Amino acid sequence: ISPSIREGIDAHGSRSRWQVLVRPPYPAITDPYVRSRLLQGHWVWYNWRTLIDVMQMCGRSTRSKDDSSVVYLLDTRFHKFFQKVNHILPEWFKAGIVP
Repeated sequence: ISPSIREGIDAHGSRSRWQVLVRPPYPAITDPYVRSRLLQGHWVWYNWRTLIDVMQMCGRSTRSKDDSSVVYLLDTRFHKFFQKVNHILPEWFKAGIVP
């Protein structure tokens, strides 16, 4: 379990068969750049940035088409988040989501 599993980890093969994402990795609204974007109404960017991070985090344990892992999403906010970004979710990623 790691709050920063979106970068620097290459857990290919049997090095990682599961992981836990505690909450969606929304960008910090206290960051001046993020705050500026949101004040300008760039909520699509905010959700897109979060989606990239979620996919990046899931990819830490599944490193190739022949690799596999299970990602447990603990926070109920993931369901609402995936509804928001459904129109930009890749089909291959949607196929792997099991409620």
